[in-house]
Amino acid sequence: MERPTLLLLPLAKPANNSPYRIILWLGALMLLPVLGWTQPLALHTDQSEIILAPWLEVKVDSAQEWTFEQVQQANFAAQTLSENQWRQKLDPQAAYWIRFSLTNPGDMPQSWMLYNPDVGKAEVAVQSSRGTKNFFASGKYVKARDKPLNEGAFVHIPLSLQPGETLTVWMRIIEQDYNAISLDPRLISLGTWKPERFRPLLDTVTFFQGIFWVMIIYNLILFLLLRRRAYLYYAGYLLSLSVFILFAIGPLSHPSVGDPRYLMPLGYLAFGSINICYFLFGRSLLDLKSRLPGWDRFLQYYIGLKLIILLSVQVMLFFRFDLNLALNLEFAMSGLDLIISAAWFWALARTGYRLAWYFIIGSSSVLYLGLTLAVLGHIFDISHTFTIFLGSIVVEILFFSLGLGYKAQESEREKLQAERARRETQEALNQELSKINTAFGRFVPHEFLKALGHESVLEVALGDGVEKEVTVLFSDIRAYTTLSEQMTPQENFHFLNAYLGRMGPVIQRNHGFVNQYYGDGIMALFLESPQDAVQAALEMQEALILYNEARSKKGRSPIRIGLGLHTGSLMMGVIGDTLRMEAGVVADTVNVAARMEGLTKHYHTDIVVSEACQQKVAATAPFSQRSLGRVQVKGKQQAMQIYEIWAAHQGDIRDQSLDLFQAGIQAYHEQQFAEAARAFDQVIALNPEDKTARFFQEKATHYLLEGVEEGWTGTEMMVGK
Repeated sequence: MERPTLLLLPLAKPANNSPYRIILWLGALMLLPVLGWTQPLALHTDQSEIILAPWLEVKVDSAQEWTFEQVQQANFAAQTLSENQWRQKLDPQAAYWIRFSLTNPGDMPQSWMLYNPDVGKAEVAVQSSRGTKNFFASGKYVKARDKPLNEGAFVHIPLSLQPGETLTVWMRIIEQDYNAISLDPRLISLGTWKPERFRPLLDTVTFFQGIFWVMIIYNLILFLLLRRRAYLYYAGYLLSLSVFILFAIGPLSHPSVGDPRYLMPLGYLAFGSINICYFLFGRSLLDLKSRLPGWDRFLQYYIGLKLIILLSVQVMLFFRFDLNLALNLEFAMSGLDLIISAAWFWALARTGYRLAWYFIIGSSSVLYLGLTLAVLGHIFDISHTFTIFLGSIVVEILFFSLGLGYKAQESEREKLQAERARRETQEALNQELSKINTAFGRFVPHEFLKALGHESVLEVALGDGVEKEVTVLFSDIRAYTTLSEQMTPQENFHFLNAYLGRMGPVIQRNHGFVNQYYGDGIMALFLESPQDAVQAALEMQEALILYNEARSKKGRSPIRIGLGLHTGSLMMGVIGDTLRMEAGVVADTVNVAARMEGLTKHYHTDIVVSEACQQKVAATAPFSQRSLGRVQVKGKQQAMQIYEIWAAHQGDIRDQSLDLFQAGIQAYHEQQFAEAARAFDQVIALNPEDKTARFFQEKATHYLLEGVEEGWTGTEMMVGK
């Protein structure tokens, strides 16, 4: 096996590399075959680390059957082979016995540590010249509770020597689960034993594990809250990295329970998952599908390939434990990852995307800077390189976290921009709808929609309706047919718009709305108060006076209009069919109001209101009125009282003759036609233009001369509209 953890712990080497020491080693190696027995290594306090190769003796137990007692009686041979020569001669099925001796020539106790490369299992027997024996077991496949020191896969055996004491050490190395035994005599060494030397490393691992798990939990929470897969992939990346470090040099590298041969594939799985999660995170974070679609497709296939290889190796490890092959394959894929990442970073840098630089800098801190320092530290035995490597991972976490933060800000900015665009679009749409609504409001009054409980014509549906008490106003131009015959169609069109353009605002100003224009006629509705309708009728007459003055200046003849008002209940709603609908009113109230307008022609007056409307107008209203008696309009079975109204102006002759007119009306209905005729004559004498008084004067004179039919009540019977 190619010692995957050698990058994580410094290689042993002589403390003193002077030429004299090297010459002595070479001489010793040449004399070993002659001597047949290596002299004890004298340990001195000025030494801190010693490679044991010149003092090692090796014997091969091909059948793995020798006991310690048998080996004590065997002849050992000194070895001078190189590492490659060792590998060529090694038998994976054999056990290798190594022997060496140490002595303490000083007058102070000495404590040393025996270091060995990571092996499957090593059994060590230490025999002292003082007659004591100690047995130890260590290595990758030895549980932590069975080791003298709980310090990972390496063989770490404490050796203590009193002044003048000599120790003989037998080491039995068994590594049957690997294709090749990583037994290099140059890697078996002694170092000054300071039990606390490994504590800082474990503390460092624990510290960084805390950082990893805080970030893992944090990113998982962000994923659950925001549902962005980049956070999930990043949490998976940190989890894989954390688990791998735990298996590499952390607590899981020397498990206290279970067979490590079944736990180590989990470490390989974590190792293989690191770059898979890394590429998934990069794709999601940088949105490669839209920015670099070619790279996105390539990484998609590459991630799939890595996943297939990872799962295949897991199956291989399950059926035939060959961690050496698995790790070599993964290291090869990791080398390919470095090449692909470099090309990917170049493509990302060319995009000018700011977020890409967070990703590039963070990745490079580990892939290139951290790993380079770790390798150099391993080769040149530089202290704390593994801590620097872990620090580079923290730098990566920092830049990746900044990238995720920038991504979140970018997403928020995009949301704000999208929201702003949506609001602008919505505002433009609202303005357009407002224009449409306003335009429709010219066809379907907003007051009508509001009465139906709607704010927009878009909400209206066929059959919507509501019953309300409404005052209906009808208006019509007198002799319009004759007038229109004197104009061209275009002149007639402009005339109507000029006239209606003056009347419509008056109705609006008095809280009413035009429900329908029909030629020269107007039908308006007043939902709040009949007094509004009466006031509107009076102001329409005043507006007509001003319009006639303008017409006179242009040499055009004046016009007259009649206005009829009635108050009552009606249904307001949407009528028609699914293809053609309109806002309409349905009730007898509308017909009665239309008849009131017709009566203005019959009685030669301008404004006629029904008793239902007149009774609901305040007595203090600024207008005058006089009764026109009772009338039974066409289509009605009941007679009703009607009134003429006009604006109360000081000096109006109708106000001066009001009592005479009302006395004449009373006498007329009491069939006192002579008295009625005299009263109306007096009114006409005061106001010769009072055509209504003349109408009743002629009727009274006729009945005085001709008499009345039996059952006559004074009610005017209307047979026409």
